[in-house]
Amino acid sequence: MNSTLIAYKTWEVEQGNFHDVSIDLIDSYPHVASAYQKAIEMYNARIHLEEQISSQHISDSERLQQYMNYLKFEQSAGTPARIQVLYERAITDFPLSPDLWLDYTRYLDKTLKVLIPLSAVIVVTSQH
Repeated sequence: MNSTLIAYKTWEVEQGNFHDVSIDLIDSYPHVASAYQKAIEMYNARIHLEEQISSQHISDSERLQQYMNYLKFEQSAGTPARIQVLYERAITDFPLSPDLWLDYTRYLDKTLKVLIPLSAVIVVTSQH
């Protein structure tokens, strides 16, 4: 994450907003510092979950359980878009898991209250 902040500072210098990369961006742009801090907190809260679902050293059933743990975490702390993307990642890895599909469609129906994504999910489900 620090490399992202450095890249942003470099970009600001290239745009002519700063004359020196060593300028403290946090003092100059508090909104950037706030967003950066929030991104670090989100990253730190999720990195262990990402590592678990990416592990090549666990069985498929364990990995599916790790996805379910991650989904529970996101449902308690995340936004609907993050949760939907995580469900789609899980379904990409486990397209034949009926429990996962059922949880996903229930989530869409209960939380998002939109017909278009739900109907698209039903079409994809019927193809598997």
